[in-house]
Amino acid sequence: MASLAPRAQTLYDKEADMTPISELAVVCGLTALGLAFWFVPAYRKYRGGRTVTCPETRTEALVEVDSVRFAATSLSSRPSLRLSACSRWAQGVRCEQDCLSQIRA
Repeated sequence: MASLAPRAQTLYDKEADMTPISELAVVCGLTALGLAFWFVPAYRKYRGGRTVTCPETRTEALVEVDSVRFAATSLSSRPSLRLSACSRWAQGVRCEQDCLSQIRA
């Protein structure tokens, strides 16, 4: 004789339906993971200070590249490589940033 009592559902009886919120969370998580794999190496490539020879004065200068900007634009066809700091800027001198060619090499 068949029992009329409701059957207890187990974990395996339930369908694995994803709600739109959980689908969005998975897509956002995968996108963030992909961006991290792209952003972090690009950021690390140019972070920190470097010593270059200033093309204007032919003296050494300590510069820092704007590594966040470079990483953010590195997927484009022309990544933007700019200085965020230079030891000569403390003297009130701004420049054309021609020393960047030494950093790219």
